[in-house]
Parts: sequence; C-alpha cells; structure tokens
Amino acid sequence: MGVVLGIDYGMSETKVSYVDENGKLCHLRSSEGTDSTPSAFYAVPNRDEVLVGAVALMEGAMDPENLVINSKGNIRCDDYNFCLGAGSYTSKDILEAILKQVVRDAEEHLGDVPIDGAVLTCPAYFKESARRNMREAKVELSNGQKLTLKGLVDDPTATVISYCESLLPSCAEGISKTFLVYDLGAAFDATVVKVNYTRDEKKIDILGIGG
Repeated sequence: MGVVLGIDYGMSETKVSYVDENGKLCHLRSSEGTDSTPSAFYAVPNRDEVLVGAVALMEGAMDPENLVINSKGNIRCDDYNFCLGAGSYTSKDILEAILKQVVRDAEEHLGDVPIDGAVLTCPAYFKESARRNMREAKVELSNGQKLTLKGLVDDPTATVISYCESLLPSCAEGISKTFLVYDLGAAFDATVVKVNYTRDEKKIDILGIGG
C-alpha cells in the first residue's frame, strides 16, 4: 500500500508530509537534512542545467540575475517567462523542477513504500488559470510513472484541517466553529471558514476570501 504526499509549495520554502499506515502524520526532511526545501530555482549560465533548493540559493548568491526565489506568485500568469542562464522558464517549469526535487527526496526516505500521488497547497485567492497551471505540473517518479496530482488544497483550509485534527482528541463533541484565518506571508490574504468537525463528519465551508 502506497502513500499520498502532502506538498506545501510555499513562496519561500516547500515542505512534504504524509500519513502512515497508523494514521500518524510524518514530515519528510530534504536531502540537505532540513525540514524544508527552499523554493529556489537557479539556471546555470552557458549550460543546460538548473538547480533547485539550498544549492540554488548558494550558487545564486553570487549570480542573482539567474536566481528565482519567488516564482509562485507568477504562476497565475500564463505568458510570464523568466529569462535565466541559457533559456527561458515559466513559473510552471520552476514548480515542476522543485516538485521533482522534493519527490525524489521523498522516494529516498520512503524506500520501498510507493507514492500513489500528491496533494498541493495553493493560496486561497488563486483563480482557475493558476490552479490549472499547478494541476498540470508534470513530475516523473523514479519508476518512470507520472506522479498523480490528486488535487489542490487552499492554504487556509490546510491550516484549519491541521488545527482541528490537533484539537479533536480532546473535544468529545467535536468542533463547530467559524474561523478567520490570516495568511500573513507573501500571499497576505484572509479567509473565513466554517467548520463542522467530528470523528464521523469532517465538513469545511469557505465563506469568504479577501487579499
């Protein structure tokens, strides 16, 4: 039985986790031994080679013109291109490169446990064009099969799910509340979420988004 990865593709960092066979949430470390992978992309000048993560930040520190550290915000622009190194790259190209790296790290960590797919997070304010670009990202597993992107989860929704899951063991009657979730990072938005969360029913309704 395989696992489904939860990939938090952030403006500055990307984190990966999964739920094991015992229902325990497990966080995966990067190949550099850190809790996350920098969402950084560097195109090596005069070579058909790109680097991502911590090594991209290190190489790009001395060559910032070929370094991108915040491409997520432009993924909603279909015609936006970064002219880097010897080529031109879209935000989706950069997303795919970062996903390849974190999925490769996940495969090394999981060993013989297969990856059945992945769920990506995205800002709540993303329109359909941006969501389509994220859903269409293509990543191959080490066995040559394409990684199945099972869906997108808005960042505030993911936050509420995590919070409710942490509270549920101590709430015998469940959780029935309305939350205002602030994302004070690069996305800088706010979302109103209504929750009816019990062991038998887990319902989340998005009432409003601004930002």
